[in-house]
Amino acid sequence: MNARTGTKTLQLPEGFNISKTPVLVSLSDQGGINRAGLDYLVFKLGMALHVAFDPYHRSWNDLKHSMKAAKGDLFKCVLSYSLLYNINYGPFGSKSWHQKKQQRATEVLESSSPHAEPFLSYIPYICAERGVKEPTTAGERERLLQSIGEMNSVKSLGPVVKLMRFYSFFQNEKFYHGEVWMTKFLMLEGSKYTVTDGADWVKTETSDTSMSIPDGPKTTDREQLQKLKSTHGSWALAPLLVTPESFWQKNAIVVLAKACWSAHAWMSENLLTPAQCAEYTISQSQGGWKNEVLQLVLDGFLSTTTLKKLYPFQSTSEPQRSSGWESILIF
Repeated sequence: MNARTGTKTLQLPEGFNISKTPVLVSLSDQGGINRAGLDYLVFKLGMALHVAFDPYHRSWNDLKHSMKAAKGDLFKCVLSYSLLYNINYGPFGSKSWHQKKQQRATEVLESSSPHAEPFLSYIPYICAERGVKEPTTAGERERLLQSIGEMNSVKSLGPVVKLMRFYSFFQNEKFYHGEVWMTKFLMLEGSKYTVTDGADWVKTETSDTSMSIPDGPKTTDREQLQKLKSTHGSWALAPLLVTPESFWQKNAIVVLAKACWSAHAWMSENLLTPAQCAEYTISQSQGGWKNEVLQLVLDGFLSTTTLKKLYPFQSTSEPQRSSGWESILIF
């Protein structure tokens, strides 16, 4: 438009049709680094680029934010078990600790008795984790101890937990399923610690208070854990982060997060094009988010399967032997 004369002149080429013109569409995370680069391309260089947010990243980001905001130190719990799950790759990525774990397994099978402490104290926790009855005969206790050599984490390195890789923590949870308490026994066998001893970090409990880092407004959970690792060493610290309380919290995270991952899987399967992502974003902003939250609550907190898994001693009227698990506090 000519500001002096007020006449308008068409600037588009003859035959231009916006519906047939290719436009580069970017669907990315809302992170500051990539968004700054995209804004530069659009507003500085004038590229025909449409920038939109993808709906996938927020699944994991929302889950992490919820864990950090919860009162039960849930994100600390994720960091704790991530250390345990990654122990095979230490120290410093050398993987020599996996060989150390294999050697410890051999030594335990040769020297430890399945009929004496400390193994007897671990039996209720190992069996509860595996969902099997506690052994009642000497032969059954022997077979339970011998299962150390068959653990996934003894036979192979396993996957790596990287918190930037969405599903890696849950992938490791599946790999270590039924092995957490046996791993603690294996790594602490011969030490002064009992089955319920642990580092006073994830939650206040009967523990080694020397392994405590006070919370501070300027100290992140990762920084606190790094201080503990520097002071005590990762190999010594990892099994002590496994306690009845932290183990229950870990199970709660895994079970309740399934609803979040179901929603994430649905989006990954069904939102494939820019148009579909745009329609989904619009529908959520117009009230669809309420249905999503409701479904997450129904699938997570109000699922019969979930409640029975988290509260096995309250899920039946039949009397069951107590192993101390029913006293675990809800976060």
